[in-house]
Amino acid sequence: MTFNGAGSSNAAAKVDDDDTEDTNEQLLDVQRRNMDLQDRHLDALSDVLSRQKRLAGSIGDELDLQSDMLEELDENVQHSHGLINRATKALVRVSEATKKDRLTQLLCVIICIIIVVVFIVLLAKFL
Repeated sequence: MTFNGAGSSNAAAKVDDDDTEDTNEQLLDVQRRNMDLQDRHLDALSDVLSRQKRLAGSIGDELDLQSDMLEELDENVQHSHGLINRATKALVRVSEATKKDRLTQLLCVIICIIIVVVFIVLLAKFL
């Protein structure tokens, strides 16, 4: 049996090449799994962002609706405020007129009482 030093170094180089290929394949497999995992995470993130976009759109629509409702409410309040002001002015006029009428009524009552007293006094003189 002859031992050839060159032959054993070729075998060692072949073993090293096989190990290197296995290591490269393992690294490539790890990188593929990492990329697949990243793709799944990116898909999940994309789904979350899509839901948030729809939610933001819904919130925007709701804000527009609420804004329209507030504007309508403001218009109604302004209209009601005008009606209340007119009604208040009318009540003040009625109140002032009533005060004047009360004074007139009081004067009429006093005059009537004086006439009745005078009539009673005159009637008492003649009886």
